[in-house]
Amino acid sequence: MRTLAFAAALLAAPSLALPARAADDGDKVALPPGVELSVPKGMKYGWAIKPSKKPRAVPELFTIDRQGRPWFGMKGKVIANPIAGEIYQLKDGFRDLAWMHYGQLLVGNERSLGDLAFDMVAPNAQGLRNFPAALSPWIQLPGPEYKLYSGEGCGLFLAGKSPKSGKYGLIFLEIKDRHTDVRAKPARFLFESETPIHAVAGDCTQAWFAMGRVVAHLPFAAKKMEPLFAAGGEQIRELQASPHGFFYATDAAVGFFKDGSQYLFMKAPRARVRVRGDFLFVMFEDGSVFRMEGLAGFAKLGQTVKDARSKKSARNTP
Repeated sequence: MRTLAFAAALLAAPSLALPARAADDGDKVALPPGVELSVPKGMKYGWAIKPSKKPRAVPELFTIDRQGRPWFGMKGKVIANPIAGEIYQLKDGFRDLAWMHYGQLLVGNERSLGDLAFDMVAPNAQGLRNFPAALSPWIQLPGPEYKLYSGEGCGLFLAGKSPKSGKYGLIFLEIKDRHTDVRAKPARFLFESETPIHAVAGDCTQAWFAMGRVVAHLPFAAKKMEPLFAAGGEQIRELQASPHGFFYATDAAVGFFKDGSQYLFMKAPRARVRVRGDFLFVMFEDGSVFRMEGLAGFAKLGQTVKDARSKKSARNTP
């Protein structure tokens, strides 16, 4: 199978092979064609999954576990962890996956949300493990198109098109740890819209979600959505929240937003972004994963941009 061959190629690729390096040390990482990078001074970066010299398919799904290891979903049948050297084959397929804050991988198909059930297997001659696996269902999903978005420190967000109303809904499931009985806690319906929801971030008390090029903020208690910021002229495809601000991706670039200031720091076609702790992970079109450390540097840069704008405005005031 081509999917398994690609997964095996990813597992065989050197991972976490480059040491983190400062962005101003003059020793630049060779980026894939079409990718350009401009990050705050002193930021450290390197590869989590190195680029391949040979063309390879791009995983459809990308997530990061609690240890900062990339996981890929491919062709709706295979889940691969390149760094651990593990492949999980799901005979009945899946549509989405998300690593929870407490260290559990959740999987969704067209019908159900659950976790993985599998038997342990010994490594093969190449040191890789190939697990036959299945989705162990917890609850039924509200529709076949719902995607999974893990919350920060608590819960799981579901976003997708309702087959009943034909509208796009946002739902929150309170999941604190692996012992939570999701069936005993009612899902919290947050929002419904005629506009598709493309990305979601949040925690136990609030959600941020992207519709078109706009990101909106919805505190659970207020039950009122407010626009937070808008990207230039492109639809926001990815959204991640961090203590220092928001990271987002469009079809052309990766950017950062905080307190009214935006900063496009990477030109990267159709990149995927994930935040885990103080690290930002960016998956490129070739399946390689770039890792940046020290996200507070973006917040400081945003404040510098904001101060510069304020000074410019003051100079232009009569």
